[in-house]
Amino acid sequence: MDVVGVKYYVGDAYSGQRVHVGLRAFTLEVRTLAGEQIATHTRVYGSQAATVHQPQQLLAGLIRKPAAFLNSAL
Repeated sequence: MDVVGVKYYVGDAYSGQRVHVGLRAFTLEVRTLAGEQIATHTRVYGSQAATVHQPQQLLAGLIRKPAAFLNSAL
């Protein structure tokens, strides 16, 4: 998901799916269309490119593709 050059990672399981995004003063909240919370991230301000993720969100992809660890953000 891109918001002005900032990417907020929500996990591979939600790739290509529509979600609800709530922008708050200090957080960004992502929920499924059914209202299930997917992720909450600290909001990033500014025009610099950044990727925001939580390490536990990357684990499923790294288990599937262990060689990807070398290029991961962990």
